[in-house]
Amino acid sequence: NVTLLSPKHQHILLAQFQTFPTNNTCIRTRHFPTNMGTSIADEECFFCQKDCSIRCSACGLSACSPQHLTLHRPKAYCFPFRIQSKPEVGRYIVATRSISPLEVILEDDPAVFGPNHDTEPVCLECLVPVDGAYLCSQCHLPLCGDKCDQIRKYHARECQLLSQTPKGYKMRVDFNRVGKHPGMKAIAPEYCCISPLRLLALKAQDPELWDRVQMLMDHDDDRRKEEDYWKMFQVNAVDFLRQICGFDFTEEEIFRATGIIRTNAFHVQHPYMKIHDASGGAVFPTFSFLSHSCLANARYSVSSDNHLTLRAQREIPSGAEITIQYLSFMFGDLKRKCEIQDCWFFQCTCPRCDDPTECGSYLSALRCQKCTFGPVLTSNPRNLKASWSCQSCQHKMSHEEVDEVCTRFDQVVRGIKVGDVEAYETTLERMLEELQPTHYLVLTVKKYLCDFYGFIQGYKYDQLPVDKFEAKIRYGEEFLATLSKVDPGCPKWKGLLLFDLHKALMIKSNADYNQGQMSKDDFLLKLKQIQSYLAEARQILDVEPDGTRERHLASQAQKAKANIDEILLFSNFI
Repeated sequence: NVTLLSPKHQHILLAQFQTFPTNNTCIRTRHFPTNMGTSIADEECFFCQKDCSIRCSACGLSACSPQHLTLHRPKAYCFPFRIQSKPEVGRYIVATRSISPLEVILEDDPAVFGPNHDTEPVCLECLVPVDGAYLCSQCHLPLCGDKCDQIRKYHARECQLLSQTPKGYKMRVDFNRVGKHPGMKAIAPEYCCISPLRLLALKAQDPELWDRVQMLMDHDDDRRKEEDYWKMFQVNAVDFLRQICGFDFTEEEIFRATGIIRTNAFHVQHPYMKIHDASGGAVFPTFSFLSHSCLANARYSVSSDNHLTLRAQREIPSGAEITIQYLSFMFGDLKRKCEIQDCWFFQCTCPRCDDPTECGSYLSALRCQKCTFGPVLTSNPRNLKASWSCQSCQHKMSHEEVDEVCTRFDQVVRGIKVGDVEAYETTLERMLEELQPTHYLVLTVKKYLCDFYGFIQGYKYDQLPVDKFEAKIRYGEEFLATLSKVDPGCPKWKGLLLFDLHKALMIKSNADYNQGQMSKDDFLLKLKQIQSYLAEARQILDVEPDGTRERHLASQAQKAKANIDEILLFSNFI
């Protein structure tokens, strides 16, 4: 439900064993840093790099103030990170010790949570669409009802300011607008100023949090080149707040607020919001220091109350940078690199981006149309305009030709009605004529089919022919094997897929064994494979927030594994 917010609409195509410590119990090795014998005046704060005046009594980490020390140890657990900086990238986060997979790295709450700048009219507390039937009892702006009027966790900031503007202006939302095209929702420009105003309000209402937010990047110089966006925010945020309302925020402060939000905000869509096709953005002040890597080593989740938890996705050595993915790992080479450059203004040089094969996954490889089988890859992964060539016959394609093929199939996939299995099957056949079997668009369609087989009407498990049953398992395991190369460790999608595959494998194995098509030894081996799938699925999903689908499936995986454990225990009697 949560992805990094981008100025462009991102279509995230997917909803993430051994036993590792996953609770909030600090790993007490009691090995204090070597600087414990040095003067604290010679050390830097782990958070802001200012001179220190205090140390953590549990691990010895230095901080400049009790407020910053609380960010390190809010309860009885030391978060294993510190913030560092370097000129070429700004601030980033590193591990202060070795961190085990699924262990908590940090927790954070939003400094700002609010509506998107291009939203339709929504409740200013929960962000679900509204028609204007209920208005705030104080500022008379839209809310969805009494409950949100009483909660006022987020709306209170601008409500206090807009109830009594310096010039006496009473802000109202126009509910009579119509979309530019039939069936299109009408955008309410009044909302463009709300999230920036919530951020600006921190200066007076929460100075400590304001100071933390000011540490974030705004990419102001790059944003000024986006003329359309710049003009929109000039009119709907800067001029409105200064000239219409009369607030004394400077133009620079307002533009910096919008820049911080557009650079650092998450696209948040909780289940209750998804039902209404609604969403919003949130800026997490500590989490926002995390850098991007297409081979990230950490994953995050956000609970229904917008509390964020960051965990290690795989083993992170002490001193290593902690990274996340700013966009879907399913994006291919050209699309991924262009999105990163356009939205966050940098060129990614992670191992995946520097490898034409993308860590051996061939996620962007086309099928050569000359020799008909060789993989076509970029000749220079750091140059988006470099030619592409077949690794077998050296036949070349321009980057424009490659982009045309990918764009064409991407549009075809987007145009298919959800659940139209035959259309997906036909498209897959056409794709394989021009794309390699592990191309990201091919795997996207295979994953859709894997999800549909066994679940939608006409293709439920008791209706599936043998070839489609086998295809479901094959597509799922191909997806698992390929994507694990570019998103290794314990990502949420892996837990979901392992749980899905266990049922298909169980039904197929039972049928084959009962029909005499599988020996007892092979059946027991298959049960052990399913057992390992369920164990890993439970481990990956059990750390998700209470009340989520993932947490429910973790419980189901535990029960299903217990049943298989019992079967294996009494296998001599089968």
